[in-house]
Amino acid sequence: RAPHGGAASRAAPAMLWPNHLPELPWIGVSTEAWGETRLGWGRTFNSTDLAAAYNLLHDHGLRLFDTSELYGHQGQRLAESSEQLLGTLASRRPEPPILSTKFTPVPWTNVLSGGGLRLGRASVLEALRNSLTRLGASSVEIYSVSAPAPFGGRRAFFEGAAEAHRLGLIGGVGACHFNAPRIRQAHAICAQLGLPLLTNQIRFSLFNLEKDLDGTIETCLELGITPVALSPLAGGMATTRYARAAATRAASAGMLGRGGVPIPSGGPPQLQPLEPAFRALSQVAEAAPRRSETQAALQYVAARGCVPLPSVTSEEHAQELADAMGWQISLDELDALHEQALSLHVRRPDVPWLRRL
Repeated sequence: RAPHGGAASRAAPAMLWPNHLPELPWIGVSTEAWGETRLGWGRTFNSTDLAAAYNLLHDHGLRLFDTSELYGHQGQRLAESSEQLLGTLASRRPEPPILSTKFTPVPWTNVLSGGGLRLGRASVLEALRNSLTRLGASSVEIYSVSAPAPFGGRRAFFEGAAEAHRLGLIGGVGACHFNAPRIRQAHAICAQLGLPLLTNQIRFSLFNLEKDLDGTIETCLELGITPVALSPLAGGMATTRYARAAATRAASAGMLGRGGVPIPSGGPPQLQPLEPAFRALSQVAEAAPRRSETQAALQYVAARGCVPLPSVTSEEHAQELADAMGWQISLDELDALHEQALSLHVRRPDVPWLRRL
């Protein structure tokens, strides 16, 4: 479809994957909630919902899926962990997804996900092979370390991952929650090992600019590392669903909102500082058909240089992402949203909880 809204603020972010991979869209898919009972698995969504979502995403070319050995780990015996659910869905379609999963650098992680103690480079290979088994895959494109300060030394993970890269088990590595100095250090280590450092997953959204303002995103782009935005919808806040519901608690975590409904004023006191940002999102959503606040928030994240990684647990969520691919935010719309975002910088004293979203 032709883009709406005038001049585009940016081309789709450059996806810096290994050369053998196809060009990817600028949105990825988080499977953090898959298999997680605390996030609604078995109550608000199930395997039928995930199958419908996966098929719609696949049909629209949205093939980057991010998971972890710990997402839904309690369901492993029933083959209902995130990795297992994703692997099952992927096996039903001829074209494989682009897979990203994570290593947890805590010695006793084996209690949750199996294998031996997480000590040294050998444990990285063991954990990776266990993840590949659950995914039903021979390799993954991105293997990330889930924390910036692994037990046993940060270098041990990268050395183990370098061996996995030589064996053809991974296309490259990713980092999670690395700030600017740490990502520089990781980049230097990976360069010494001949290991592609592809991504850095960080918390970033319209309501949480900390990693933009502290130079982390700029450093990633300078080094050729793709910044990936975890929680790009600020836990659902950027969809305006909390404002719409006023004091009513949302039915399920990760639910995506739709546009076209006026934002109420006089809601809960803790949300009142956010009302100008909610209105700005609605103005972007209402500027053209088939837009929503969710899509506007994702477009904002991408325009600031990050690949958004929203959670998807239903066909409705998947359709939102597909619709977001059909237009580009204008410079004027981007400026209006960024002005509101800056006014809600995470260190603002009356909304300190934003930095946790």
